Amino acid sequence: MLDNNNDDASEVAIWRKPFFEAALDAVMIIDEDGYLLDFNPAAEETFGFKKEAVVGKMMADLIVPPALRQAHIDGVKRLKRTRVPRVLGQRLELSALRSDGSEFPVELIVVEVPTKPQPVYVGYVRDISDRKQGEAALLASAERFRSLANSSPLMIWLANPDGNVEWFNQSWLDFTGAELADVTGHGWMDLMPPKDVSDYLLTYEDALRKCEGFSKEFRLLHVDGSHHWVLANIAPTLNLDGSLSGYAGSCVDITSRREMEMSLRLTQFAMDVAADAIFWVRPDASLHYVNDNACRALGYRREQLLELTPANFSSSFPNENWESLWKE
Repeated sequence: MLDNNNDDASEVAIWRKPFFEAALDAVMIIDEDGYLLDFNPAAEETFGFKKEAVVGKMMADLIVPPALRQAHIDGVKRLKRTRVPRVLGQRLELSALRSDGSEFPVELIVVEVPTKPQPVYVGYVRDISDRKQGEAALLASAERFRSLANSSPLMIWLANPDGNVEWFNQSWLDFTGAELADVTGHGWMDLMPPKDVSDYLLTYEDALRKCEGFSKEFRLLHVDGSHHWVLANIAPTLNLDGSLSGYAGSCVDITSRREMEMSLRLTQFAMDVAADAIFWVRPDASLHYVNDNACRALGYRREQLLELTPANFSSSFPNENWESLWKE
C-alpha cells in the first residue's frame, strides 16, 4: 500500500481502499522498479493469481508474455532513469498472461502517482477478449459477405449515408471495366450521363430523408464503351440502434429488356396505324393486342376483345384445333 507519512495520506488511503477493492477492472499498483505493491480482486479474477502470491514480485515475470517481457523491463528502467514517460496515460491494447500460461488481449492504461520518496504507478487493465472475438466475428462475416457478393452475377455495392460508395463487387467492376480505387467515393458518377446522375441523386436524397429503399433505372458505362440501362434496387442498412449506417444496392443489366419494350412499342404503333384489322395472338390463343380497326370491325371495345380468343369471332380457329393451327 502507499506510504505517505501524514494524516491526509492516511485519510486518502482509507477512502481509496473500498474503490480499489470494488473496481470492476483489474487494478495493480507497481513501484518504480516494476514490483507489485497491490492487486485488487478484479485483477485476481482476470489473471488467476491470488494477491498474496504476487505482491512483492516482479510484474513482468507474472503477467507479461515472454515476447513482450524484455521490452517491458527496459521501459521500466528507462522511465526510472530518465523520468521521461512514453506510454503513461495512453490507452494501449496488447497481450497479457494468465496464471495458466494462456495469453489474452487487454486494454491497459498506466498513470503515475507522485508519492514520496519515489513515485508509484497504477495500472488499469480490462480483458477485451469478448470484444476482440466480436470484432473477429464481424470481420469474418464481412469477408463471407464479400466472398458471396463477388461470386454473384448481380452488381452489388455498399455506400455510406452520404452516398460515398465504399465497395463494389467483382461483377460491377467486370461490367464497367473500372478499378475499385477509381470508382469508390463519388467516382462512380463519372460512369453515368450527367442527367442520370442528377435524377439518381434526387431520388437518393429523398430516400435518405425518409430512410427508405428505392428502385431506379439509369444508364451505366459498359466495358464495351456504350451505356447500358440497368435497374438498381437500393435498401438502407441499419446500425444496432436503428440508425442509418448506409445503403446496399444491386443492379442488373436491362438493356435487352428495354430494347424489347421499344420494339414492342414500335410494333404496337405499326399495328395502330395499319389500315387492316390486326390481331396479335399468343401461343395459347389469348389475344395480346388488337388494333383500332379490329375493334371497329367486330364492334368490341379493346378491353372486351382482349378477353376473347379467335374462336369467339371466327369459326376458322376453333379452340380444340388451335395448337395444331399454331404449329402450322
